[in-house]
Amino acid sequence: RMPDGEIITSSRQPIYVWNDFVEGALQGRSGAGSTFPVPPGIVFHQIDLKTGAPSPSGVRAAFRESDDLAAQALGTTLRLNLPIDTATGLRATVDTPPERIEIIEVDPEDVDRYLGGAGGG
Repeated sequence: RMPDGEIITSSRQPIYVWNDFVEGALQGRSGAGSTFPVPPGIVFHQIDLKTGAPSPSGVRAAFRESDDLAAQALGTTLRLNLPIDTATGLRATVDTPPERIEIIEVDPEDVDRYLGGAGGG
C-alpha cells in the first residue's frame, strides 16, 4: 500500500523503485548542456524506423561499429511492388480496370507520392 492508500500490485511496484533510484542518482545534476559520453566502438546513423535502412530523414540510432550500416553497405535494399493505375499515376484501387494496372517497384520512402486519392495522404 502506498502512502496515499493506493494499493499497488507487484507488476507496478518496480517502476516506483526505479523512479526513486534514478531520482537519487541524478540529484544535483543538470541535464542542460551535458551529454552522455559515447562508449568506444559506438557509431550513429540516421535510419528509417519502418525499414531499418539508412535515411537522411530518419531518426538517429546507435550501433556497434561491427554493425556499422555503411561498412556493411546495406543501403535501402527493400523495394515494394505497388499496383499503379496508368491513367492517374496513383495506386490502383478496387475500381481500377485490370487493363490499366501496372506493377512498379518503389523504395518505401517513395510510396507516399502514389497514395493520393487512394487512401493515402
